[in-house]
Amino acid sequence: MATAASPATSSDPCANPLGTQRVCADDMDDTMELYLYEQCIANGCTELKPLYDALKVVQDAIYDPFCKFDRQAVENRHYYEIISVAAVVFGASSVFIAITGPIADLHSLSRYWLVEACAAGIAVICILIGWLAGFKDKWMVSRCKAERLRLMKFEKLLDPSLWCEPPDLRAAGAELTRQVHDLSVEDSKKARAWAESGTELNLSGAPCVDRCERSLHELVDYYVPKRLNMQMAYLEQKWPKDEWWGGTTALAVNVFFFGGFFFVLGHLATHNFTGHDEMRAWLAALALGLPIIAAAFRTFRASREFERNAMRHHATYDSLSDMSKDLAKAGDLATKFRIIGFCETILEADCREFMRLVAEAEWYG
Repeated sequence: MATAASPATSSDPCANPLGTQRVCADDMDDTMELYLYEQCIANGCTELKPLYDALKVVQDAIYDPFCKFDRQAVENRHYYEIISVAAVVFGASSVFIAITGPIADLHSLSRYWLVEACAAGIAVICILIGWLAGFKDKWMVSRCKAERLRLMKFEKLLDPSLWCEPPDLRAAGAELTRQVHDLSVEDSKKARAWAESGTELNLSGAPCVDRCERSLHELVDYYVPKRLNMQMAYLEQKWPKDEWWGGTTALAVNVFFFGGFFFVLGHLATHNFTGHDEMRAWLAALALGLPIIAAAFRTFRASREFERNAMRHHATYDSLSDMSKDLAKAGDLATKFRIIGFCETILEADCREFMRLVAEAEWYG
């Protein structure tokens, strides 16, 4: 997908150098783009060499560390979600059984005490594992590093040190590698500090237009599907899921919490009009037990922030959608790169807000 027309014509070997490869599957891996640009340069389109060099420096310095931290974030989030959900489920189950059992006279069941003990024991084990392993903090730190490397990639592609004459690519690559290393060794304290900091407006202009105008037009054409469209596609499919989970869990909280009141009314009715002691015991047990289940759903909701995330995703999508339309209408490079700077500011602010949400949540929910 291309933006506003660039200087290349249909007979120009540099026209649409990526062809159908404009549709991207990975915003961080530029292996395919580098290969195609290399082929174009070999076929005589040397005007794309500055873009190729900049992408190569950024790919070599950032991609492998990003993959490492992204993989760690996915793994630690998986473990965190399993442990936190298990702690909530078994903890609520043990409380539910402990309260409802005596009322409903479940002690007459031979396995009653074993079920209660197992639920309580598993909940304690989950709490200890979550506390000692620190999956939530590891997830937060790894995700923060991965997302900051994503931001760094597109920030560095606008860095004049990679474009302006004479570009010292070796020095620029060494400096970028140093920055990546410094980021890689940060701990959770620094990750929280970054999340809590404000976002500065990105006012990056088009670097070195007089030297590599064609490459800069191609960089804009690269940025739209690789960064802008991919982020919008992610947000567009993410917020409906968060809205669905938010609505479903909110309904569950209401059903179980207010359902307890119906059992209270049932208990009163059977107390006054019937002599069924066993029925009254079960109704009283359910009246006490259902709010415990509602509390478990509330804890789960609090750990995921479904509605808040849905609103954040929707707001970010709307902002990027407006920027995308403005970028498509822009005719000169200065305007295009100013809009790209606004897009990066929006994405950085969204990233910081997400990390704040993660940092605020208790590990168990």
